[in-house]
Amino acid sequence: MPECVLQNIEGSAMIRVPPEALSVLGWQAGDVLSCSVTSGGVLLHKARGRRKINLDDLLDQYEAAASERAAGDREWLNAPPCGRELI
Repeated sequence: MPECVLQNIEGSAMIRVPPEALSVLGWQAGDVLSCSVTSGGVLLHKARGRRKINLDDLLDQYEAAASERAAGDREWLNAPPCGRELI
C-alpha cells in the first residue's frame, strides 16, 4: 500500500496522496473529501451531494420559479403604468 506524507503548508498539515492511489480511488486535485476521525486513524471519503452548477441548471430553476408565480404577481407585472413611470 502506498504511503501518504503529511506536509506543513501555510500553517496547515496537508496529506500528499500518491498518483497511484488517486487513480484507484478516482480522485483528483480539487475534489472535496469528507473526513472522520476513528479510533484507528482518519477515514476519507469523496463528499457526496455537492455538484457543480452550470448555467443551464440555473436557467431551468428560474423558468420553473417564474411559471409558479401567483396570479397577483402576474397581474401586477402585466398591469399598465398607473403614474408617471418612464418606460
